[in-house]
Amino acid sequence: MYCPKCGAQLPDGSAFCNLCGAQLNAVNVPPSAVPYSANAPIGVSSRSAIAYLLFALFLGGFGAHNFYIGKTGLAVTQLLVSVIGGILLFGIPSLGIAIWATVEGILGYTGKVTDAEGLPLAK
Repeated sequence: MYCPKCGAQLPDGSAFCNLCGAQLNAVNVPPSAVPYSANAPIGVSSRSAIAYLLFALFLGGFGAHNFYIGKTGLAVTQLLVSVIGGILLFGIPSLGIAIWATVEGILGYTGKVTDAEGLPLAK
């Protein structure tokens, strides 16, 4: 039996993962189905801080960096404000979203931003 959160192999019938503490149901999940990278340490996101920074700098006005880390609600908000506000108010909201995205990118690179599951981005 494998932990669906971290992929650790566990004794059959375990109620909790010995490594990450996740509560388990009796489903046997193979390690290939675990969504995390095998190279990522436990407790760290499989999402890269460098990729997050690049998305924020180049496509941040469209919320791409937040789509990347799974924060879709925030990403959709950034996208809608940037596009709709940009059309209606001659691009002023788009500039604000771009500045916001740049700040988020820098914070993500320095380790201050977590992904949608609350894990810090991998360096």
